[in-house]
Amino acid sequence: MRLLLVGLLLVAVGLAGCGQSSESAEPPTPNEPASDVPQEPPQDEPAPPEPAPQVPEPPELPNLYELPLDVDELPAGTGIDDETLVGSFEALSGFRRNFAVQGRKLGSSEPVELHTDLLLFSDEAAAAAVMQAIRERLAGEAVTNGFGAAVMESLGINVDGVVVKEGSFPDLGSDTVATQASFDTAAGRAEGLLVVSQVSVFINFLWISTPEGMLDGADVGALTMSAISRLEAETERVRDQGGLPEPGRPLGPGEGTA
Repeated sequence: MRLLLVGLLLVAVGLAGCGQSSESAEPPTPNEPASDVPQEPPQDEPAPPEPAPQVPEPPELPNLYELPLDVDELPAGTGIDDETLVGSFEALSGFRRNFAVQGRKLGSSEPVELHTDLLLFSDEAAAAAVMQAIRERLAGEAVTNGFGAAVMESLGINVDGVVVKEGSFPDLGSDTVATQASFDTAAGRAEGLLVVSQVSVFINFLWISTPEGMLDGADVGALTMSAISRLEAETERVRDQGGLPEPGRPLGPGEGTA
């Protein structure tokens, strides 16, 4: 009987051990690929798109409306008769301003006419060639005819009976030419001063006329120096931006003015 109990006990212990072993085993992961199946290599990520090239800002044209002489530099009450685009001397563009100055005094001068022209050229060499031609007209024995021709070509004003005079316009260097002369008008003899200045790609014209004996060139000198200073500052801006846009291309209506 004792042997039978011992046998039964051993059988029970054996069955219990078999149950623990089956519970501790990890169940297989469903759908787990077999280790002997080759894996695909990882795909390379697409390269990021290249940034768009930087397009430089187009050069800005000089504003020929803001650069010439204006009413805020003239006696109170001075007005503007007219303003217009002009084209002369094969310039890229030009701007003319005619002032209403009659009855106003400019220093000791009593102007009847006051005009300014500003021309823009494709490069400094083109401006220098025109300036040299004007200088030759206003020098030596040719000055009498050259004065009238220069006034007509630059400002569209016809003058006859020209007599060149010693003026009091200040010496502003070789890039400025000034000629003072008397001439005939329907109202009698008058006196005029033509001042031409080159600053890099610009040529500035200033014309003033008065009754004879009523013109002091020194009164015009300050106006010319002010215009030159503005053009020098604009020249630096043009150089900083790398020059004028498309040199040699004629400007269309309105370009270079506002």
